[in-house]
Amino acid sequence: MAANSNDDPQSEFFLAAQEFARALGFDLESFLAQYLQQATDMAAADPDCLKSTEIQLLLQEGVLATDRIAHIENCMACTAMAETIVPEGSNLTDYLSSAKLRAEERLQRNKRTWLQSRLSIDGRIVLQGVTRRVSNVAVVDDLNLSVDSGEICALLGPKGSGTSTVLRIIAGLEPVDEGSVVLDGTDVTRIPAGRRRVASVLESASLQSHLTVSENIASAYKFKRTDGARALADEIVVMLDLEGVMNETPASLSDAQRARVALARALVIDPKLLLFDTMPLKGDVSSLWLEIAELHRELGPTMVISTHDQAEAMRLADRICVLLNGRVLQTGRPEDLYKRPDNREVAGLIGYPQMNFLPVTTLGNTGNAFSLSIAGMEDLTVSSRFPIDAATPAPHAVGIRPEHVLLIDPNSSGAELAGTVVAIARNGDTATVTIATHAGQVIAEGTAAAMGKPGDRIGLILLREQLHIFADDGRTL
Repeated sequence: MAANSNDDPQSEFFLAAQEFARALGFDLESFLAQYLQQATDMAAADPDCLKSTEIQLLLQEGVLATDRIAHIENCMACTAMAETIVPEGSNLTDYLSSAKLRAEERLQRNKRTWLQSRLSIDGRIVLQGVTRRVSNVAVVDDLNLSVDSGEICALLGPKGSGTSTVLRIIAGLEPVDEGSVVLDGTDVTRIPAGRRRVASVLESASLQSHLTVSENIASAYKFKRTDGARALADEIVVMLDLEGVMNETPASLSDAQRARVALARALVIDPKLLLFDTMPLKGDVSSLWLEIAELHRELGPTMVISTHDQAEAMRLADRICVLLNGRVLQTGRPEDLYKRPDNREVAGLIGYPQMNFLPVTTLGNTGNAFSLSIAGMEDLTVSSRFPIDAATPAPHAVGIRPEHVLLIDPNSSGAELAGTVVAIARNGDTATVTIATHAGQVIAEGTAAAMGKPGDRIGLILLREQLHIFADDGRTL
């Protein structure tokens, strides 16, 4: 049999032919053998069958196996053969349609498996004591961070916190003044960016504006112009839903589309680690977050993401590293940062609506709990997260999340604080209410029916087991 690109076991056509045959209950060779025999028998019994283009193709010498199946759904021989294997009581058309659907599903699974085998974005990155100074100011200060293989780590912080600089350091685009960057056990601190196998999806400005999407993606693997590299690029384009914009220029794309093009450029170099900076993006990038989540579901790559969107970091990341002024405030799983923040800064940054902070007066302690007063709430006993000793500073404030503030009748004996409703933001059956109290402003969440209306007096109960205590320097007690 002559060589042909359709013989490639990874070609889409070969897989389609193979999977359709399998869906009908045959392997490709058995299917083809019965297919050819059926056509031969039909031609012998009825010479008029030879008027069929499909039958002529089928019986022609030297025709490739895959080409013989190219018109599989229209070929009379196929239909006649299918009638012999269709379960009794089943409709032939429905059976073939179902077989085709199963074949397409298997084909997609095979293509995903092939893509997974081609991409191994499973690097492990470790930053040890990394410091970067600009004009004698540390924009990254003694940073220690490790990201395990297959993990998504989000660098979370406001503008100027150093998250984007950390990404550039990992990528090799920014030098370090102190410390080291280790990828899969190899110190890459002094290795140029192009030799690190680290793909950076940074600002959309990195796309070349005068090139089409197709040309931008192709330029990323210009030194690897092999059939394998092109096949990989084609699969990535389909995975990222870029087929319809390949001839467009970056200026005509949405922010999310430009980011997906940048992501495609990153993937085609077959990296060990994927870096993604969402800071420069404007507008709605929700579809982009979905793409990142889908990419991780499909391929499980090691990813480091820089963002100021705590909600998306909480939703997407396996671990979050919170930075402020170039220093790590806390690193941990999203639920740990939410439930057990190490300091007031992390407590205020994680969660929306933001945690309430109320000033307190310390009345004493019992060794593992503080006795506090909040705006007249006497003898409020709150457990400490850590053992209390002579060196423990006095509490400065307590924090409580809006969902842990209960609203009741202000005249009820159970009301610990009372206040006036300032504003209500309703969302169906639930609502967020802002209340002015003697202790300060308090935000609560709950059922809309319990919120009243602006100007109403309302009572509050603070769930003791959900209170966080903070010292004057902001650390959690």
